[in-house]
Amino acid sequence: MSNIISQLYRGELDPESLLGNSNVELRKTEVLIEKNFNKIKENLDEDTVEILNKYRDCINEYIVLSNEQAFCDGFCLGTRMVSEAVGGAERIL
Repeated sequence: MSNIISQLYRGELDPESLLGNSNVELRKTEVLIEKNFNKIKENLDEDTVEILNKYRDCINEYIVLSNEQAFCDGFCLGTRMVSEAVGGAERIL
């Protein structure tokens, strides 16, 4: 465990880069979002495009923060599960 924590600390592991890599549905949805965003953008004047871009930036920041929180919550849940499993094993022995 300490090896994994050390690797995370040194930046050798990048869990964010692995998010959804194997999820074909997620990738298809990302492509569709980008396609539709560009279609909307084509039909807007410059001022509205600027507002749309700012909106997109806010949504992207929200997604980053949400993913970070989900990672932290998942890590805490996993830690609690391991703790209970180890504690339960000690009671059995």
